[in-house]
Amino acid sequence: MLRLHNSIWLGAGMLLFALFLIEFLIPTWVITPSNVRKLVLSPDFWPYIVAGLLGLGGAILLLQYYFITRPLQIPEEHDDVPGGNMRIALVAAIMAVYYILLPYLGMILASVLAYVAFIVVIGLPRKVAAAIIAIVLPLLLYGFFDHLAGVPIPQPDFFRLP
Repeated sequence: MLRLHNSIWLGAGMLLFALFLIEFLIPTWVITPSNVRKLVLSPDFWPYIVAGLLGLGGAILLLQYYFITRPLQIPEEHDDVPGGNMRIALVAAIMAVYYILLPYLGMILASVLAYVAFIVVIGLPRKVAAAIIAIVLPLLLYGFFDHLAGVPIPQPDFFRLP
């Protein structure tokens, strides 16, 4: 029986699912009115973006398997990640606190704090770069959605962004 590496199965599955989304599901089930002024406000814009990124991820998995000389070898018997259950519980707690603080702090400030908390829980080695991303990414997303797409982002009363 032919045994294929997990990267091949996952990559091929992601590519096929992305094609199914692009060719059948999105055109069939996402209704797009003809009077949408901006492309980013079209209901089918983001589903196509997500499907394209899914297909790109599948293609990268396949290409990575074929062009890297030695695929990652995972031992048959491996121990659980130390503190794995605690990390899962902490991530769930961070998400719950994020949900609770969202109406009070607004989406931008709550997202910055949640990202920083995730950095601490996950234990990223480049904490300064991750902290910069924690600040810049929510601000960029705010700028895109509020100014380009015209979608208002929740902000607190004590802190307003332009």
